[in-house]
Amino acid sequence: MDEIANGAGGPESFWVAPPQPAGAPGDASAAAPAYVFGATEVLADPGVGVRPPRRRTAIVASVAAISVGVVAGGAFAAYNVLGGGGSQPEDVLPANTVAFVKVDLDPSAGQKVALFQLLQKFPAASGLNDSDKTFGDWLMRRLSESATSSDVSFDRDIKPWLGQRFAVADVPDSTGKTGQALLVIQESDDKAAAAGLDKLKKSAGASSFDYAFADGYVVVSTSSGNAAHAAVESAKTASLASNDQFAADVEALGSDEIVTGWADAKKVGEQLKSVMAAAGSQLGSLGSGLGGTDYNKLLDEGYQGRYVLGLHATSDSIELKTLIRGGKAQPAVKPVSALGAALPNAWAVLDVSGIDQSIDASWKTLSALPGLSAAVSQAQEQYGLELPGDLKAILGSELTVSGAGDLTDPKVLAAAQTADGAKAQAALDKVLTAAGVDPGEVAQRVDGNTLYVGSAPDVVAAAGKGTIASDPLFARSVADADQAQVVLFVDLGKVWQALKDSGGSVPSLAEAQQVAAVGVSNVTGNGDSTLTVRVIFK
Repeated sequence: MDEIANGAGGPESFWVAPPQPAGAPGDASAAAPAYVFGATEVLADPGVGVRPPRRRTAIVASVAAISVGVVAGGAFAAYNVLGGGGSQPEDVLPANTVAFVKVDLDPSAGQKVALFQLLQKFPAASGLNDSDKTFGDWLMRRLSESATSSDVSFDRDIKPWLGQRFAVADVPDSTGKTGQALLVIQESDDKAAAAGLDKLKKSAGASSFDYAFADGYVVVSTSSGNAAHAAVESAKTASLASNDQFAADVEALGSDEIVTGWADAKKVGEQLKSVMAAAGSQLGSLGSGLGGTDYNKLLDEGYQGRYVLGLHATSDSIELKTLIRGGKAQPAVKPVSALGAALPNAWAVLDVSGIDQSIDASWKTLSALPGLSAAVSQAQEQYGLELPGDLKAILGSELTVSGAGDLTDPKVLAAAQTADGAKAQAALDKVLTAAGVDPGEVAQRVDGNTLYVGSAPDVVAAAGKGTIASDPLFARSVADADQAQVVLFVDLGKVWQALKDSGGSVPSLAEAQQVAAVGVSNVTGNGDSTLTVRVIFK
């Protein structure tokens, strides 16, 4: 099995031991018979050492041994072809990596099939043609067709060794204060990869360029003459994959991902401090305050815990999930509960809970920033506003915004759940007056503790009759809506129809209408949060 596991060429270079390789490593057409016709090859090839047996027991034993070998080899081959596996970019990056994004074009069987099914929904936009039988076929053909320089050919210099896994990483430099970008590329042939990279280096005229090989990958740096080698050497002692925090965070995604991202938010914030301080120094008076205490405080509060990202596909959707783990603890916020305040037959709804709490949590820091503090003082003195009190009254504890109707003259409604509807309306009138707008010209209505503000009187009159929460498409699009503090839903089927009704042109109508809806939800609690974005296809 070691012989198989260490074969070059990734998921398509496998063979069944003990026969000779069925084809050259990386040659899918040659490799296929290794498990499809393995028994025939073993029996027919005198080089394998199988002799015609003299007794029935010998025949049975030989067939049994061959069958076990074929089944085991075929299972291993199928795992590699359909199930991904093998070494990963995080295996060759150091444990102190600050941020990391990986694209895996060799995920599980389900992901490969789902990706290709999604491509088939958009043949014109994706450039799919009859020669593309898999997602990998399509990708390699599109890369081959992409523009290359006169000195470097993708088909000749890159494709023969290029694997299916790639990553970009932010790794600290020798000072530990500044990050340096590294590119990790899966490869199947060290010599061919080196030749191709040397051509790229020469073509680009790069003065700082370094690459190093490890475990079927080449790590590349274009900003330092030794960063790639240093990272590979460090990973031999402790890799990012061996970082328990990284492993636990990525596992929390809970699904097979095509794209995986991870970042140590605190370390990212420290790097941003260094960048801002350097920028402020270079800009002189124009950069006054950059890298100062106020901005650093914002970065300290905003960059805590770890960020984790995952993207995966199904046959009718793509889902992007972003986690914040171990972030700053916040007061508990109730899930959204006012989707019914939306317009009936709405094609878009945004519902946000806990706005008043968010204002309380961030107002002191934001209002202290240079420029904003003076603007707040002026608004309070000149217009009689009470900030942040009036702002909290207007936006309330939950705000629901919805849109419906003709896109050339859409109906728009905002509904705020507030402690005192009359007080919220009075605060809104002050803000409108300060903006030079006659409050009487804005359609408003107070119903108990809900303040409705709409684009027209009939819009406000229709408020509070939304049924979007019971829409099956909403349920498919919005993850964990009953637990989320932020919900966004766009019914694109209704958008396309509204475009047609308004006489507008629908771009690439045949394919555009394959996109049925977009849903977004954010669930927070105890310093953790999960942001999920789903795109649903017909």
